[in-house]
Amino acid sequence: MIARTVDLDGKKGIDWNDPEQIIILSPDGKEKTQLTENKFFLRTWTVNRLTGTIIVTGHYDSNNNKKYDRTDKNEIHIYDLRTLKITTKL
Repeated sequence: MIARTVDLDGKKGIDWNDPEQIIILSPDGKEKTQLTENKFFLRTWTVNRLTGTIIVTGHYDSNNNKKYDRTDKNEIHIYDLRTLKITTKL
């Protein structure tokens, strides 16, 4: 599931400028695990069924200006879907 759950600027509530997070729910829906960090701006993601991983691309707003620009840090994260832990940051 993809959701915006954090009001990053803390001013008016959650809006379109806040980052999205990837949240994994258990099969019964009783447990949830947030994969991506609150300050990580999710761009794309895909599941690799052969390796049991999810590959996520995005960036951190390095200068906190709420805009994507050259100073922001782009990253690729790979999460293991069995453990729901990050395995690689590129």
